[in-house]
Amino acid sequence: MRKNWQYVILVIQMIIIGSLIKGIWQTVGSEKRVDELISKKNILEGQKREVELKIKESESDYYLEKIAREQLHMVKEGETVIILSDETLSNNEIKPSEEVIIKPNWKKWVDVLFKE
Repeated sequence: MRKNWQYVILVIQMIIIGSLIKGIWQTVGSEKRVDELISKKNILEGQKREVELKIKESESDYYLEKIAREQLHMVKEGETVIILSDETLSNNEIKPSEEVIIKPNWKKWVDVLFKE
């Protein structure tokens, strides 16, 4: 009878040891998940800062003027718009030191229409 009790106690101890090992294993797994979530949180905070900077930039007067000039092709009063062809840009025909000669519009049309 006494041997039976020893076996029962041994089985109970084995169950307790197994439960402790399972708890330790779950704790290690939880620590890994916490580390992964912390790294994801840091990445998302960085992305959030970038978005906040873009929002702040888009609300500035400089950005609004940049969009108006580049995308809407608007100019300030008194400014002159110079349109260059792709050939001119690729051949680098205009140099910064050269003086730009402004022709009347009708002469430009004559050059375009009757140029050989």
